[in-house]
Amino acid sequence: MSFQDRPLDAIYFVWLLLHLFVSAGIWMQPIYPEWLALHFPKLLRDILGRWIALSGDPLMGSLTPTWKGRFNEFTWFWANTIWLGGWV
Repeated sequence: MSFQDRPLDAIYFVWLLLHLFVSAGIWMQPIYPEWLALHFPKLLRDILGRWIALSGDPLMGSLTPTWKGRFNEFTWFWANTIWLGGWV
């Protein structure tokens, strides 16, 4: 079997590849060690910062070191992010 026989599988495959890049490159930045996050391209770091500023997303905002206060409100999210990040 090939992707020509099952075109929906090709769509899922492409979506998965894009999703993995976005997850590893943007959304998981707060759980990476600081020395590694500093070596990310500035564009990727800016995308995360712009998303947090634009949306006011309290969940992603609570994971960033620049977020002031409110960490205790989202302890469950922080714990799950770290736990799930260990599986990646």
